[in-house]
Amino acid sequence: MNTHHLITIKNNFVTELQRANKGQKTSLPFIRHEPASQSLVKDGELFQVLVVGGSISKKALVKKQGKDLRILEVSQKNQSPFKSKEAFLSFIEQGLSDSVTTLSLNLAYPLRPVFNNSKLEGILLSGTKENTFNGLIDKNMCKEIEKHILTKKKRKIQVTAANDTVCLLLSGLTQLPYNQLACGIVGTGVNFAFFLDRYVLVNLEAANFDKFPQTEEGKEIDKNSSLPKRALFEKETSGAYLYKHFNLQLHKKHLPIISIDDTKELTILAQETHSLYSQISRQILYSSSELVATQIAGISEFLNRDLTFVMEGSLFWEGFEYKTHLEQTLSKIHNDKQISFKHIHNSYIVGAAQLACPQI
Repeated sequence: MNTHHLITIKNNFVTELQRANKGQKTSLPFIRHEPASQSLVKDGELFQVLVVGGSISKKALVKKQGKDLRILEVSQKNQSPFKSKEAFLSFIEQGLSDSVTTLSLNLAYPLRPVFNNSKLEGILLSGTKENTFNGLIDKNMCKEIEKHILTKKKRKIQVTAANDTVCLLLSGLTQLPYNQLACGIVGTGVNFAFFLDRYVLVNLEAANFDKFPQTEEGKEIDKNSSLPKRALFEKETSGAYLYKHFNLQLHKKHLPIISIDDTKELTILAQETHSLYSQISRQILYSSSELVATQIAGISEFLNRDLTFVMEGSLFWEGFEYKTHLEQTLSKIHNDKQISFKHIHNSYIVGAAQLACPQI
């Protein structure tokens, strides 16, 4: 995409941010969020973190030790989409440790934050990335889990939860002040968050941005998705969908089909030197990185400050020339504010632990 078109998309994104900040309806949910301030666990107590969303789930036992948090027994496994309330609750039940009474959830789904006796909880606003969550939309996920575990296991636990991007942003507070921070996830899904001030952060649910031109492949993917006319930006940029762009382009160009079922395969194909498949793969990855750059630049211009983006997502960090091409795009469409990127080890777990035991 040429620079003029990218600048137009960036400006559209800034306008959406400005309007959303004034309370006007836009394509961006712009979910304001107050971080938790009181600890749910006692000194020396174990609690559990579950990271749920994307294609891989993670869990860890965490121990509060004075002002520090010690992360123990980290593990992960593949995760399938959740089509129903029952499937999700069963997954949580199976992953819950027998040794804890507090569960902190990092969820890659749009949540409306609510406080209940100083405990941060989340109401599920919608499904994403083929997770339809039938029976759970508009429900308090923490309360539903607590009731399920009490019924099934005769155990009383307390559950706190926040969106994965919120957790990622909170992890950044362990290393940088709020006014230098933003964060982004560019992997299976796409989202960004930032601080409006010290006590208010915003989860954009940036996947829903729609003030940009869709590709023909994107339109077809959207039409055939579980959630049509939703998350249009994500369907053009995220790992959950890019490989589908590749397959559709091969079909449209009448090329021999080497159908792929994982966006990571695009990077493998892109590394080939003189292959037509390589050219198509590179263009899909470059197009994604350019669109994502418009949102990163837009956030910096909206906030009018230098920012370090704490980033997660294998597409961003491991996709073929993805970060390099994104930075090159930023240099063409962005103003004079500095933008840098940072990775924090175990950020999803560190951030989710802040929900049960705020350290800042």
